[in-house]
Amino acid sequence: MKKVVVRIHTLPVDEKVTGDYFNDKVFKRQFHQWLTSVWEEKDRELEAIYAERPARISDPVAEQRSVSTQ
Repeated sequence: MKKVVVRIHTLPVDEKVTGDYFNDKVFKRQFHQWLTSVWEEKDRELEAIYAERPARISDPVAEQRSVSTQ
């Protein structure tokens, strides 16, 4: 391993993440939408990081990406 990338994003604790997850269906749906958007942004960042370096055949992360995109 030649490079480790660490990126930290702090997110506010606001009405998007505070509520009654188990008893409020509207809050639960909105929370899931918010969380999905956070994960999608994370995935875009990872793809940009992966694009910065050529993948090696012995790179298990590259192998996993190639399997999951087929």
